[in-house]
Amino acid sequence: MSSNEINNERIAILEEEIKAQSEFASMIAHQLKTPLTGTKWAYKMLLDGEFGPITLEQKKVLNEGYKNNERMIALIDEMRQANKTRTWCFHYNMASVDVEELIKEVMTEFIPVSKNKMLPILLRTNGTPCKINADVAKLRIVIENLIDNAIKYSPEDSNNEISISISYDDKQTTISVHNAGTTTTAEENNLVFKKSIRGKQAKESPVGGTGFGLFTAHRIINDHHGIIKFESSEKDGTTVTIIFPFAQTKK
Repeated sequence: MSSNEINNERIAILEEEIKAQSEFASMIAHQLKTPLTGTKWAYKMLLDGEFGPITLEQKKVLNEGYKNNERMIALIDEMRQANKTRTWCFHYNMASVDVEELIKEVMTEFIPVSKNKMLPILLRTNGTPCKINADVAKLRIVIENLIDNAIKYSPEDSNNEISISISYDDKQTTISVHNAGTTTTAEENNLVFKKSIRGKQAKESPVGGTGFGLFTAHRIINDHHGIIKFESSEKDGTTVTIIFPFAQTKK
């Protein structure tokens, strides 16, 4: 067999693997969307009072759940489209975004689970607040993923906390999320943003995961012309840092 024939055979095998992965991703997206659609209508029926009157507090909680569910449905639809074209490109609606306000909104979503794990989530800011040019829905996905990971991989210990910091200056806006607990090796640190990659400790932990979240976060931040960095060690824990190169208008 000639070298060309060998190369053609390898290409054919690779194309089959890519096709299989694409079909698998499409199937998973469909399986995820089906229960979310059911959940959407359950929320709607409760909000419409079809099972009896609800209090203002109950309505507030249900509305938040409904909005989160809608965001997940929209994200799955976009991922299915990106997978279909094989480009893995998202569509972005850019606008002026108040990062601090967005992070505070996301933090409220995690209050129940952080209380359950006795892990306070603390936000610190430094510098004169300003807004950045971003797609608020996509940036929310990134922030949610980073906080979710920080909570999942932190030990239940009253001495631990999830620390979020925002730093502003005239050149950039920097967001950092830090937690103690599950760490990765120096070699793994260079791979965490690749699709389906999880560190050895993460794989051995009882916490489920696909390694897909950081891959998506990396794609979104890159598309915003930003930088995302992952640092992890036994001594210092794990810190994910996002840098938006240029600060925008002041609040």
